[in-house]
Amino acid sequence: MTRSEQTYYNNIERIAVALETLVIQGKDQKINQFKKASNLVYGNEPTGRSEDKLHAQGRSDENYIYGGSDAKKSGARTSANSFVPDIQSDLDTRIYKESQSRTGAEFNDWHTGLTDLERESYRRVYGH
Repeated sequence: MTRSEQTYYNNIERIAVALETLVIQGKDQKINQFKKASNLVYGNEPTGRSEDKLHAQGRSDENYIYGGSDAKKSGARTSANSFVPDIQSDLDTRIYKESQSRTGAEFNDWHTGLTDLERESYRRVYGH
């Protein structure tokens, strides 16, 4: 290999390294933009308004209470984890167990195939 060929390959290698560095910087910048946007959506970062600067720690439990302030007073359910099914019969027990074991399209197919009596049981168990 001649000296000019060696110089040529060295220059190509430097250009390749520079291009890789530019691409990586671009990815990092896009990732940082995405993280900042998602933090804004989830309330983990202030938006710039003065009242938001006080609430930059993230979302509070109060954001997840259904029915407003009256729900706290009446003891209403505040999350899916505190849900207690209303089971009054063996049918209710079966419906609850079957519904909990289904996901996605399985659940839709299962729910569509319920009889009228089973649908009534489902409404009683889940309250809707």
